[in-house]
Amino acid sequence: MSAYKLKISWKTSWSLSLILFILGLTAVVFSYARYVKQAVKQDIRMQVFVDSKTSTSELHTIFKSLNQLPQIDTVFSVSKEVAAKQLKHDLGEDVLAFLDENPLYHVFEIRLAENATESSILASLQRTISAWHGVSEVMFERDFIDRLNLNIKYLSYALFFLGSILIIIALNLISSTIQLSIVENSEDVRTMHLIGATRLYISKPFLRKSLLEGLCAWGLALAWLFATQYFLNRMFPFLESALPLTTILIIGFAILLLSVCMVGLSTLSAVFRFLSRKQG
Repeated sequence: MSAYKLKISWKTSWSLSLILFILGLTAVVFSYARYVKQAVKQDIRMQVFVDSKTSTSELHTIFKSLNQLPQIDTVFSVSKEVAAKQLKHDLGEDVLAFLDENPLYHVFEIRLAENATESSILASLQRTISAWHGVSEVMFERDFIDRLNLNIKYLSYALFFLGSILIIIALNLISSTIQLSIVENSEDVRTMHLIGATRLYISKPFLRKSLLEGLCAWGLALAWLFATQYFLNRMFPFLESALPLTTILIIGFAILLLSVCMVGLSTLSAVFRFLSRKQG
Protein backbone atom coordinates (compact mmCIF):
# COMPACT_ATOMS: atom_id res chain seq x y z
CA MET A 1 0.00 0.00 0.00
CA SER A 2 1.41 3.39 -1.02
CA ALA A 3 2.05 6.13 1.51
CA TYR A 4 -0.82 8.15 0.01
CA LYS A 5 -3.32 5.29 0.33
CA LEU A 6 -2.10 4.54 3.85
CA LYS A 7 -2.61 8.19 4.79
CA ILE A 8 -6.16 8.14 3.37
CA SER A 9 -6.96 4.92 5.27
CA TRP A 10 -5.61 6.38 8.50
CA LYS A 11 -7.62 9.58 8.11
CA THR A 12 -10.76 7.53 7.43
CA SER A 13 -10.18 5.34 10.49
CA TRP A 14 -9.47 8.40 12.63
CA SER A 15 -12.59 10.26 11.49
CA LEU A 16 -14.76 7.16 11.88
CA SER A 17 -13.33 6.50 15.35
CA LEU A 18 -14.37 10.00 16.47
CA ILE A 19 -17.92 9.35 15.26
CA LEU A 20 -18.02 5.94 16.97
CA PHE A 21 -16.62 7.49 20.15
CA ILE A 22 -19.33 10.16 20.22
CA LEU A 23 -21.94 7.45 19.56
CA GLY A 24 -20.50 5.55 22.50
CA LEU A 25 -20.65 8.68 24.64
CA THR A 26 -24.33 9.13 23.80
CA ALA A 27 -24.90 5.57 25.03
CA VAL A 28 -22.91 6.35 28.17
CA VAL A 29 -24.95 9.51 28.83
CA PHE A 30 -28.16 7.53 28.32
CA SER A 31 -26.93 4.88 30.79
CA TYR A 32 -26.12 7.60 33.34
CA ALA A 33 -29.56 9.15 32.81
CA ARG A 34 -31.28 5.81 33.39
CA TYR A 35 -29.22 5.26 36.54
CA VAL A 36 -30.07 8.71 37.90
CA LYS A 37 -33.74 8.15 37.08
CA GLN A 38 -33.78 4.84 38.95
CA ALA A 39 -31.83 6.29 41.89
CA VAL A 40 -34.21 9.24 42.18
CA LYS A 41 -37.25 7.00 41.89
CA GLN A 42 -35.95 4.87 44.75
CA ASP A 43 -36.08 7.98 46.93
CA ILE A 44 -39.63 8.91 45.95
CA ARG A 45 -41.90 8.63 48.97
CA MET A 46 -45.62 8.79 49.55
CA GLN A 47 -46.92 10.04 52.89
CA VAL A 48 -50.17 8.77 54.38
CA PHE A 49 -51.45 11.08 57.14
CA VAL A 50 -53.77 9.36 59.59
CA ASP A 51 -56.61 11.14 61.39
CA SER A 52 -55.67 12.07 64.97
CA LYS A 53 -58.69 10.22 66.37
CA THR A 54 -57.72 6.91 64.77
CA SER A 55 -57.34 4.09 67.28
CA THR A 56 -54.30 1.84 67.64
CA SER A 57 -56.15 -1.12 66.11
CA GLU A 58 -57.16 1.00 63.10
CA LEU A 59 -53.54 2.13 62.69
CA HIS A 60 -52.48 -1.51 62.64
CA THR A 61 -55.16 -2.28 60.04
CA ILE A 62 -53.99 0.57 57.78
CA PHE A 63 -50.36 -0.52 58.17
CA LYS A 64 -51.23 -4.10 57.27
CA SER A 65 -53.35 -3.01 54.29
CA LEU A 66 -50.53 -0.82 52.96
CA ASN A 67 -48.07 -3.70 53.08
CA GLN A 68 -50.44 -5.84 51.02
CA LEU A 69 -50.54 -3.40 48.09
CA PRO A 70 -48.32 -4.54 45.17
CA GLN A 71 -47.28 -0.96 44.35
CA ILE A 72 -45.64 -0.58 47.77
CA ASP A 73 -42.20 -1.89 48.66
CA THR A 74 -41.76 -0.81 52.29
CA VAL A 75 -43.88 1.01 54.87
CA PHE A 76 -42.39 3.03 57.75
CA SER A 77 -44.61 4.05 60.65
CA VAL A 78 -43.89 7.45 62.22
CA SER A 79 -45.97 8.13 65.33
CA LYS A 80 -47.05 11.56 66.54
CA GLU A 81 -44.56 11.34 69.40
CA VAL A 82 -41.64 10.48 67.11
CA ALA A 83 -42.66 13.30 64.75
CA ALA A 84 -42.70 15.74 67.70
CA LYS A 85 -39.18 14.68 68.76
CA GLN A 86 -37.93 15.06 65.20
CA LEU A 87 -39.48 18.53 64.98
CA LYS A 88 -37.83 19.53 68.25
CA HIS A 89 -34.47 18.26 66.97
CA ASP A 90 -34.81 20.11 63.66
CA LEU A 91 -35.89 23.44 65.21
CA GLY A 92 -33.68 23.29 68.29
CA GLU A 93 -36.59 24.00 70.65
CA ASP A 94 -39.85 22.43 71.72
CA VAL A 95 -42.44 24.59 69.95
CA LEU A 96 -45.23 22.17 70.91
CA ALA A 97 -44.69 22.61 74.66
CA PHE A 98 -47.13 25.51 74.76
CA LEU A 99 -49.96 23.50 73.19
CA ASP A 100 -52.47 21.39 75.07
CA GLU A 101 -52.09 18.44 72.69
CA ASN A 102 -49.82 17.23 69.93
CA PRO A 103 -51.30 18.53 66.62
CA LEU A 104 -49.06 16.38 64.44
CA TYR A 105 -50.35 13.41 62.48
CA HIS A 106 -49.35 9.80 62.67
CA VAL A 107 -47.69 9.26 59.28
CA PHE A 108 -46.92 6.19 57.20
CA GLU A 109 -43.88 6.79 54.97
CA ILE A 110 -44.15 4.60 51.88
CA ARG A 111 -41.27 3.49 49.70
CA LEU A 112 -42.71 2.56 46.34
CA ALA A 113 -42.01 -0.48 44.21
CA GLU A 114 -39.67 0.10 41.24
CA ASN A 115 -42.45 -0.28 38.67
CA ALA A 116 -44.90 1.97 40.54
CA THR A 117 -43.32 5.40 40.24
CA GLU A 118 -45.26 6.73 37.26
CA SER A 119 -47.64 9.60 38.00
CA SER A 120 -50.70 7.74 36.76
CA ILE A 121 -49.98 4.75 39.01
CA LEU A 122 -49.29 6.99 42.01
CA ALA A 123 -52.47 8.99 41.41
CA SER A 124 -54.50 5.77 41.33
CA LEU A 125 -52.78 4.57 44.50
CA GLN A 126 -53.46 7.92 46.16
CA ARG A 127 -57.20 7.67 45.39
CA THR A 128 -57.33 4.10 46.71
CA ILE A 129 -55.65 4.88 50.04
CA SER A 130 -57.51 8.17 50.53
CA ALA A 131 -60.80 6.26 50.51
CA TRP A 132 -59.78 4.17 53.52
CA HIS A 133 -61.34 4.86 56.91
CA GLY A 134 -59.02 6.83 59.18
CA VAL A 135 -56.84 8.27 56.40
CA SER A 136 -56.76 12.07 56.46
CA GLU A 137 -54.53 12.82 53.45
CA VAL A 138 -52.18 11.12 51.00
CA MET A 139 -49.34 13.14 49.47
CA PHE A 140 -46.61 12.57 46.90
CA GLU A 141 -44.45 14.85 44.73
CA ARG A 142 -46.48 14.68 41.52
CA ASP A 143 -44.85 17.72 39.86
CA PHE A 144 -41.34 16.48 40.57
CA ILE A 145 -42.10 13.03 39.13
CA ASP A 146 -43.71 14.52 36.03
CA ARG A 147 -40.70 16.78 35.44
CA LEU A 148 -38.29 13.89 35.94
CA ASN A 149 -40.09 11.64 33.46
CA LEU A 150 -40.43 14.48 30.95
CA ASN A 151 -36.74 15.43 31.16
CA ILE A 152 -35.63 11.82 30.68
CA LYS A 153 -38.00 11.54 27.72
CA TYR A 154 -36.60 14.69 26.08
CA LEU A 155 -33.04 13.54 26.74
CA SER A 156 -33.79 10.18 25.10
CA TYR A 157 -35.18 11.95 22.02
CA ALA A 158 -32.13 14.24 21.84
CA LEU A 159 -29.69 11.34 22.12
CA PHE A 160 -31.60 9.37 19.49
CA PHE A 161 -31.52 12.37 17.15
CA LEU A 162 -27.79 12.91 17.75
CA GLY A 163 -27.07 9.22 17.19
CA SER A 164 -29.03 9.22 13.93
CA ILE A 165 -27.13 12.27 12.65
CA LEU A 166 -23.79 10.67 13.54
CA ILE A 167 -24.71 7.43 11.77
CA ILE A 168 -25.67 9.36 8.63
CA ILE A 169 -22.35 11.25 8.76
CA ALA A 170 -20.46 7.98 9.22
CA LEU A 171 -22.24 6.35 6.28
CA ASN A 172 -21.44 9.32 4.04
CA LEU A 173 -17.80 9.31 5.17
CA ILE A 174 -17.40 5.60 4.45
CA SER A 175 -19.21 5.86 1.12
CA SER A 176 -17.04 8.79 -0.02
CA THR A 177 -13.86 6.95 0.91
CA ILE A 178 -14.94 3.81 -0.92
CA GLN A 179 -15.93 5.78 -4.01
CA LEU A 180 -12.48 7.39 -4.04
CA SER A 181 -10.87 3.97 -3.75
CA ILE A 182 -13.05 2.61 -6.58
CA VAL A 183 -12.11 5.50 -8.86
CA GLU A 184 -8.42 4.86 -8.16
CA ASN A 185 -8.88 1.19 -9.08
CA SER A 186 -11.50 1.70 -11.80
CA GLU A 187 -9.47 -0.17 -14.44
CA ASP A 188 -9.22 -3.28 -12.26
CA VAL A 189 -12.94 -3.05 -11.47
CA ARG A 190 -13.84 -2.78 -15.16
CA THR A 191 -11.58 -5.71 -16.05
CA MET A 192 -13.13 -7.96 -13.40
CA HIS A 193 -16.59 -6.88 -14.49
CA LEU A 194 -15.86 -7.60 -18.18
CA ILE A 195 -14.61 -11.13 -17.49
CA GLY A 196 -17.85 -11.91 -15.67
CA ALA A 197 -16.92 -11.46 -12.02
CA THR A 198 -19.93 -11.06 -9.75
CA ARG A 199 -20.59 -7.82 -7.93
CA LEU A 200 -19.93 -9.47 -4.60
CA TYR A 201 -16.56 -10.80 -5.81
CA ILE A 202 -15.56 -7.35 -7.09
CA SER A 203 -16.58 -5.87 -3.73
CA LYS A 204 -14.38 -8.22 -1.67
CA PRO A 205 -11.08 -6.26 -1.78
CA PHE A 206 -12.89 -3.01 -0.99
CA LEU A 207 -14.86 -4.75 1.74
CA ARG A 208 -11.69 -6.13 3.35
CA LYS A 209 -10.08 -2.70 3.31
CA SER A 210 -13.17 -1.02 4.75
CA LEU A 211 -13.61 -3.64 7.48
CA LEU A 212 -9.98 -3.20 8.49
CA GLU A 213 -10.47 0.56 8.70
CA GLY A 214 -13.69 0.01 10.67
CA LEU A 215 -11.94 -2.31 13.16
CA CYS A 216 -9.13 0.21 13.64
CA ALA A 217 -11.72 2.94 14.22
CA TRP A 218 -13.59 0.74 16.70
CA GLY A 219 -10.38 -0.02 18.61
CA LEU A 220 -9.58 3.68 18.95
CA ALA A 221 -13.15 4.54 19.97
CA LEU A 222 -13.20 1.75 22.59
CA ALA A 223 -9.88 2.91 24.04
CA TRP A 224 -11.23 6.45 24.34
CA LEU A 225 -14.40 5.17 26.01
CA PHE A 226 -12.39 3.22 28.60
CA ALA A 227 -10.20 6.27 29.22
CA THR A 228 -13.29 8.47 29.60
CA GLN A 229 -14.86 6.02 32.06
CA TYR A 230 -11.62 5.84 34.06
CA PHE A 231 -11.28 9.61 34.44
CA LEU A 232 -14.98 10.09 35.20
CA ASN A 233 -14.82 7.44 37.92
CA ARG A 234 -11.71 9.09 39.38
CA MET A 235 -13.35 12.53 39.38
CA PHE A 236 -16.81 11.33 40.47
CA PRO A 237 -16.51 8.04 42.42
CA PHE A 238 -20.29 7.72 42.79
CA LEU A 239 -20.54 7.20 39.01
CA GLU A 240 -18.66 3.90 39.23
CA SER A 241 -21.80 2.01 40.22
CA ALA A 242 -23.76 3.83 37.50
CA LEU A 243 -21.55 2.56 34.70
CA PRO A 244 -19.80 -0.72 35.56
CA LEU A 245 -17.25 -2.37 33.29
CA THR A 246 -19.86 -4.77 31.90
CA THR A 247 -21.95 -1.86 30.61
CA ILE A 248 -18.92 -0.35 28.83
CA LEU A 249 -18.19 -3.76 27.27
CA ILE A 250 -21.80 -4.05 26.08
CA ILE A 251 -21.61 -0.55 24.59
CA GLY A 252 -18.30 -1.44 22.96
CA PHE A 253 -19.74 -4.62 21.45
CA ALA A 254 -22.75 -2.68 20.15
CA ILE A 255 -20.42 -0.12 18.56
CA LEU A 256 -18.45 -2.96 16.94
CA LEU A 257 -21.61 -4.42 15.40
CA LEU A 258 -22.69 -0.96 14.26
CA SER A 259 -19.27 -0.27 12.75
CA VAL A 260 -19.21 -3.57 10.83
CA CYS A 261 -22.76 -3.06 9.56
CA MET A 262 -22.12 0.53 8.47
CA VAL A 263 -18.85 -0.33 6.75
CA GLY A 264 -20.25 -3.41 5.03
CA LEU A 265 -23.45 -1.80 3.78
CA SER A 266 -21.72 1.41 2.65
CA THR A 267 -19.03 -0.50 0.78
CA LEU A 268 -21.45 -2.80 -1.03
CA SER A 269 -23.72 0.12 -1.85
CA ALA A 270 -20.85 2.20 -3.29
CA VAL A 271 -19.49 -0.66 -5.42
CA PHE A 272 -22.93 -1.67 -6.71
CA ARG A 273 -23.74 1.95 -7.62
CA PHE A 274 -20.46 2.28 -9.52
CA LEU A 275 -21.10 -0.93 -11.47
CA SER A 276 -24.68 0.10 -12.23
CA ARG A 277 -23.46 3.39 -13.69
CA LYS A 278 -20.94 1.56 -15.86
CA GLN A 279 -23.63 -0.80 -17.13
CA GLY A 280 -25.88 2.17 -17.93
